[in-house]
Amino acid sequence: CSNNGECNYLTGHCRCNEFREGADCSVLSCEKFHPQCIRCNDDRCTSCREGWGVDEDAPVGEQCISCAAAIDPRCVACNVTTSTCLQCIDPLLTSVRRSGPRAHSPMSLPDDELRRNLSYALPFGTQDPSYFDEAEVYFVADQELTPLNASAVTCDQGLDLDTSVSCRPTPTSHVVCGNYGTVYFESPYYEATEAAGFVRISILRSGGGVGTVSVRYHIEHLSTDDSDITPTAFYTTSQVIEFGPGQIQQSFLITLNDDRVLEGDECFSISLSVHAGPAQLGNQRRTTVCIIDDDANRTCSLESELIGTNAEAEVLTTSAGVSLAFSIQAKSCVGEPQLNGGDYFHAVVTRQRDSEQNVVTGSARHARGEAMIIDAGVGNYHAEMVLNSTGKYQLDICQKVPGGLR
Repeated sequence: CSNNGECNYLTGHCRCNEFREGADCSVLSCEKFHPQCIRCNDDRCTSCREGWGVDEDAPVGEQCISCAAAIDPRCVACNVTTSTCLQCIDPLLTSVRRSGPRAHSPMSLPDDELRRNLSYALPFGTQDPSYFDEAEVYFVADQELTPLNASAVTCDQGLDLDTSVSCRPTPTSHVVCGNYGTVYFESPYYEATEAAGFVRISILRSGGGVGTVSVRYHIEHLSTDDSDITPTAFYTTSQVIEFGPGQIQQSFLITLNDDRVLEGDECFSISLSVHAGPAQLGNQRRTTVCIIDDDANRTCSLESELIGTNAEAEVLTTSAGVSLAFSIQAKSCVGEPQLNGGDYFHAVVTRQRDSEQNVVTGSARHARGEAMIIDAGVGNYHAEMVLNSTGKYQLDICQKVPGGLR
């Protein structure tokens, strides 16, 4: 029995000592030290399967430690004694999503890997290498940057409608394994109502936030035009988004111009390009944004009516010192009378001969000059002004909206 067991001379069979197996007890049963142990001596495990490290001080049955569980989900070779990762790999390559069930499966993929943006939906158990062309190269990050998950943040531009960037901690499974990142849009589709004024777009960066990279975004009109949107918020003109160390998600604002014109929903697309740094672009490098037209029930100046003061006349004739009074009936963009106040109108009376102007402007809480526009609170607005000279006048009324006069 190879001096590793007791022979039964009546049957000719060996009864092997602990950690020995085989007909003559010549084979070490390393799995008795740990199921992942593949080499051992009489006393301990000396080598574990890929992705596991030997802990020589651990008791029998616990001498193989998972590098992924102990250090980083992407670590495939480690020194357990010093808690050091020696090699990193894209976990997608060793995932059961690729190979299907097997006897020794690695740990489950972390949430950020399950959400990973890929060009193809992976068929379960596929062996086709084309599905893994987008695998990323991971390396052990510099020690001063680790642990990566302690400094990972999501940053939002313009929360206070200024150039400041607000960052908050965000969970990630990266600890010591990372790369410069693949950058892509969080969603393939965004939508916002026209009245919202802005739409916030979010960009993700894989790799744990190693180093600094930047991307530029570009607008392509589908059914919109330049009058419908502004590529940035009012406080900036830059379309470059920079990811600093630790930043794994950024968001920014695009301005939606409220035109108070009933025109249906409109869409545009945004695409990314690498501006600086060694980043790569992910499959979701383009997204579509749709502006939901909500003007049907909102006040439109084109539909609102002037009441009184020869409302149908193009030119008004009046005498100096005589009060000029009129009312405005606010109507929605589909021509329905509004039943509530809150709109803001601006009226200009221009003398036809010398272009002398008198201005009427205001709402329920605002007045200026010699006249006032009063919000009656039921969709009607009343104005009165006294002109300084006799003559013919043109009366023009506009509605004030966030995008300007309409």
